[in-house]
Amino acid sequence: KDKDAEWNRGAFLVQGPGHCGSCHTPRGPAFNEKGMDQSSKLFLSGGLLDGWYAPSLRQDPNTGLGRWSEDDIYAFLKTGRNGHGVVFGSMADAFNNSTQFLTDDDLHAIAHYLKALPGDPSRDG
Repeated sequence: KDKDAEWNRGAFLVQGPGHCGSCHTPRGPAFNEKGMDQSSKLFLSGGLLDGWYAPSLRQDPNTGLGRWSEDDIYAFLKTGRNGHGVVFGSMADAFNNSTQFLTDDDLHAIAHYLKALPGDPSRDG
């Protein structure tokens, strides 16, 4: 669309092969994800799965990535840690088996896309 190539690559990776929404998007009564892409305010807004809370990947300052830079997101996905935290729970599996092996360009594209997702002030109360 009207987005740059890096944003489009990030959107593809997050929505497709990365399937980030499977943990980070809330689910409905039929276990369906309540949003499939950035057109839904619920997409990547945080979700519960297997007893773990997967936080918002949107720009929510307290419950999401609002305080993280693109470099913070890149470091977290590449090394499993940054100045904000370390991977744990189901995200440890995602890191150990996936994100650490992505190319730097792909990780930067994911970070670029995630930083473009607006937050929702009602989630940060």
